[in-house]
Amino acid sequence: MLAAEPNTTIPDIKAATITLFNELLVSKKWTYSHTHKDVNIALADSPSNFSLPIIKGDAFFTDQFTKLEWLSVANNPEARKFWDARFDGAEVLEAIGEGDLIIHSIQKGQLMVSARELLTLTTQYYGQNGDLCYFAVSINGHNKYVSGKGKVLANLGIAGWCFSSETRDGVEGLKVTYMVDVNINGYVPSSLIKIVQAQTPQCVETVHNYLTKYGTTAFLLKTLPEDSEFRLKNLIGLREKRNSKNEDVEVNMKVVDLKKNSLLSIYIPDKKSFKDGFKVENLNFKNKVDVKFVKFEKDKKEFKDLVSKSCLGFLVLDIAVGELENLEFVIKSNTGGNSYLFDGKQVNLL
Repeated sequence: MLAAEPNTTIPDIKAATITLFNELLVSKKWTYSHTHKDVNIALADSPSNFSLPIIKGDAFFTDQFTKLEWLSVANNPEARKFWDARFDGAEVLEAIGEGDLIIHSIQKGQLMVSARELLTLTTQYYGQNGDLCYFAVSINGHNKYVSGKGKVLANLGIAGWCFSSETRDGVEGLKVTYMVDVNINGYVPSSLIKIVQAQTPQCVETVHNYLTKYGTTAFLLKTLPEDSEFRLKNLIGLREKRNSKNEDVEVNMKVVDLKKNSLLSIYIPDKKSFKDGFKVENLNFKNKVDVKFVKFEKDKKEFKDLVSKSCLGFLVLDIAVGELENLEFVIKSNTGGNSYLFDGKQVNLL
């Protein structure tokens, strides 16, 4: 396995894992196990030669959440605390390449079982058929990685999501696939391993439950001018936090290495979390930022297939970059009612 080889480079690991993931998605070696709550569960021998099999769950959904909306929840560490009971948090150690992140994450321990930590490379890409894919894979070390006391470092062969457009019996929908190949390492009772194996593929269902209950999390829809390198490389730390009562939502966003004397527009889809208004707090940014809320026109072609009917509109930030600087800000839901504020000033509604 590449992640276990000390001299393997990040580009090598990424390329090999993309190849592996594409092969696993179409592999005939999966053995169907059972279906639980509409999620089809299958097993196969670990491609990393781990003792546990690789496990996969997939299901077909017709409620028109888009690929990007699914991904916004699947790869958001704050949302994951809601849809994955074992997840304890994650930290981005480095943003590299075209949207690749080095992430240190923690899985909760249980009783006499130590918590597990993972040091992974994560990336997303579009497949040949327009499938949107996202995966994480273990890497060997990082200069910002510090092992947590009492935690066991697990080895992740791959954990991947794939969102594919399909038509079944004349009905358009989305096939969602999630697979995990992991070596837990250290002591774990066989009974707990069985529970984990049973719960893992059900993440397809729990992510869908999150989407149905809360809507999507914030994600970068587009930038102007269109610059795919910027979209993937420079936007980091876009996270959404919500409390357990779903009363308050907070989105944290960070954009790094802005180009000097440039203009930039950032579109962030809004959903029911901000239906009563929002406020934006600008943090440590000297350049000019104008904010407006643009109501979503359902027939607007440029956003076709990118957002679903649950989208109310877009929070648009127009940035005039003079000095080279990083941009960091927070968007908070405002339960005061129909108030859209930026640094205390009313935001223009279009």
